[in-house]
Amino acid sequence: MKKIWIDIDDVMNDFISFIIDELNFYTWKKIKNTDIDFWHLNQIWWVSFDELKDIYKKSDIYSKVPLLQENIDIIKRLENKNYQIIFITSRFLYHDYDTKNVTKMLFRKFWLDNDIYIWMNKSSVCKELWINIFIDDALYNCLDVKNNNDNIDVFILDKLWNWEKELKRLEKEWFDVKNMDQINRIYSLNDLLLWIN
Repeated sequence: MKKIWIDIDDVMNDFISFIIDELNFYTWKKIKNTDIDFWHLNQIWWVSFDELKDIYKKSDIYSKVPLLQENIDIIKRLENKNYQIIFITSRFLYHDYDTKNVTKMLFRKFWLDNDIYIWMNKSSVCKELWINIFIDDALYNCLDVKNNNDNIDVFILDKLWNWEKELKRLEKEWFDVKNMDQINRIYSLNDLLLWIN
């Protein structure tokens, strides 16, 4: 059975639309979806990383963002094709808020009881668990997985923040982008179904 690892936020849901409202509320700013062209939200809203984490917790955002029904349907179709679906996220962890349990409870509301991993370094875990296919919306994660795991098919879900500006930022930080041409860009999870058929 092949294993597919799928990121949660902005792949299985429309996280950015929800967090924009929360961050604008807490910071009194008026940032729009189209203003997000890279994925360092603390820099876009001019808050510290700790303040960003605090806003996420105060707003209880992880329990509020619903999964997209079309993606749930695709997960079911992939499982029917004998793929094991595992979810991975780099959601914030707290000592007084159980991020993993909150995430699992939300998934159960949508009849999904798959394994969920919360991990900052996704590439190391992919290798350990023999993942075959990896899907994320963060260019850094996709490149990191591909650079460290030749045998994994990597897909990036197309978003405003994983285009040219993010690639230039990674190059500026001396991140290895040599495998960029081996990352498959998809525009929905449905594109994955087309690819594996």
